[in-house]
Amino acid sequence: MAKYSTTAHFFEFIKIWNDVENYPTVQDVAEKLDTTLEGAKSRARRYRDTRKKERQLHLPPIINRRNVKDGLIEFHEDELIELGEHLTPDNLKGHTKFIVTSAQFGAKVNKAFLNSLKTYAKEENAKLVVLPIRYGKTLDPIKEVLRPFVLYENAELNKNIQLNQIKIRPTISEPINGLKKTGGRRAQVFAHPKIDMEMIPQDETSLPKPLMTTGAVTYPNYKLDKTGMIAERDHCFGAVIVNVVDEKRYHFRHIQAVDNKTFQDSITMKKYTPNGVYKAEVESIKLGDWHTWWTCPTVRKATFGKGGIIEHMKPKSIFLEDLFDATSVSHHDEGNGIIKVQKVNMGMHSLQKELDDNVKELRYILRRSNGAKIYVTASNHNEHLDKYLQSGRYKPEKDPVNTLIGNELFNLVVTTKKGAFECYMRKYIKSKRVTFLSRDDNVVIEGCKMDMHGDLGANGSRGSLKQYDTYFNSTMTAHIHSPKIKGSAYGVGTSTLLKLPYTKGPSSWVNTHGVLFKGGQKQLVNIIKGECGNI
Repeated sequence: MAKYSTTAHFFEFIKIWNDVENYPTVQDVAEKLDTTLEGAKSRARRYRDTRKKERQLHLPPIINRRNVKDGLIEFHEDELIELGEHLTPDNLKGHTKFIVTSAQFGAKVNKAFLNSLKTYAKEENAKLVVLPIRYGKTLDPIKEVLRPFVLYENAELNKNIQLNQIKIRPTISEPINGLKKTGGRRAQVFAHPKIDMEMIPQDETSLPKPLMTTGAVTYPNYKLDKTGMIAERDHCFGAVIVNVVDEKRYHFRHIQAVDNKTFQDSITMKKYTPNGVYKAEVESIKLGDWHTWWTCPTVRKATFGKGGIIEHMKPKSIFLEDLFDATSVSHHDEGNGIIKVQKVNMGMHSLQKELDDNVKELRYILRRSNGAKIYVTASNHNEHLDKYLQSGRYKPEKDPVNTLIGNELFNLVVTTKKGAFECYMRKYIKSKRVTFLSRDDNVVIEGCKMDMHGDLGANGSRGSLKQYDTYFNSTMTAHIHSPKIKGSAYGVGTSTLLKLPYTKGPSSWVNTHGVLFKGGQKQLVNIIKGECGNI
């Protein structure tokens, strides 16, 4: 049996293997080569390996015979690409700011968006990094204009965040599924044209581990089938900004070009375009679930304090999620005498006090909101008060401490047909800047549906970002306490302490607000120990 160890033998083999007209099956190839069926397959594998390793031989591409049908020929994805000038992990050392996107081999570059990325890199002294995406036939190289920015290897930006080159097909609709164990405890950034992000729970000593995809700087270039059409719909011109604080700490946030060319950043409050830098405009902010009585003081200060997020971004509207916690009357504590006594010891058993403290908190927010309109979203915790009244738990034989305020609220709800929380707050908050939303209100700002809390889905189901991404063009919701991005659906985190009496074990909670810019771009901003990335 001949050994294919010389270039001549390789060319002789490939001439027969690729001739599907004269040798339509692998068995035909085997008979022509005077070998067995497995022998022919083995030579094909050996040819592919040699072609990858010995580029100087300039061996022709090899046909994927599994996909030869109806006269159509598809070559193997051999990754024989002329890399040219490109980045290495060493090129990233010494840099503290990065803007990371992705590009598909052979796909057309969105030059306007690329120039906006370059504008950001120059203005903020950041390193532009492009992660490659392989799809189908990959004999066409990354476009030359991108090559100086392309990184083909894994790279650690610090000990806790890594750029990961694992191959994810660009047409997969759930790109980070199955990757939760990847990279150990380190955050992982993957190349993919759809923007997804999820927090993976960690133990009590660590913050959650983020997994995220980048968005792309190239145009969609997929097959004309159902999967390709869905991928084209989800394709996003976007990137991830990473600010490295030290060898362990970092901040990250996504950007997206909703107009296909420019983007805004809430931390720098700048709009980056192909031609220069302008002032960013924030339309609205959805705060992480507030839960008065359990709000983290550091988050409260970072949000409404002097020089904080609201003062820095100057949104035109603010959405408050779960403003009321209902600790004093929570149905979750019914039948638990220990928790009830503990609440008495902490002074958290009085509904009157909890409502009054909510009035004080909303007044504080009004004073510190820079004139913004305030939306109090219809939320499940606000509605715990209605459940308390509906079940009759306010009656003397069940809760004598709260009977008087319970009777008052019951009468207000019956006569006004409003929610109990809104009824009480409206007695003391007269500002026309405050709107209490109902479950059926529809508030769309810059194309983004902002009125939903996130606990309810369609037809009585539980809410989920996957569902919202399916039904709506753009949404921003709350409820889950764990920031998440699923394509067009963004979910904020919480504004509470990250460890509450009822939370046990690993957690994915993060203090995160959602920002909506003029034009419809969305961005999540994490507050880590009072910091959110150089405000």
